[in-house]
Amino acid sequence: MEYLETWKTSRGEWRFKKVRQTFLLQHAYNPVLLPKDSFETFIDYLAGLEGLAKDTTLKKAKEVLEAKLPEVETVEFPDGITDEERLEREKQKGRQEKTRENAEKLHRIQQVRARKIIKGLEKE
Repeated sequence: MEYLETWKTSRGEWRFKKVRQTFLLQHAYNPVLLPKDSFETFIDYLAGLEGLAKDTTLKKAKEVLEAKLPEVETVEFPDGITDEERLEREKQKGRQEKTRENAEKLHRIQQVRARKIIKGLEKE
């Protein structure tokens, strides 16, 4: 996130790089690739976005905001399964619950980021 840090702290040394901007715009909703502290700077950076890049980013943010949480399959326990099968299904259920929790957390982060992006781009 050196690109954003240089933009924030040393504008005289900062140079626009389309590839870096494209990376940021594509991964704006990924907290691993764009950590929270860099995301806050990214919001400020968006104020300079113009034209198609701005329109596309705003459209994407609105799509993310409207997106529903993906469904996670549920594990079933039909009558007549063996204890071994039941144990394996319990483990699978635990993994699915963890997956669901992670998906919900990521979805919330993406929703918050989408709102911030929209707010940042619509203030004029």
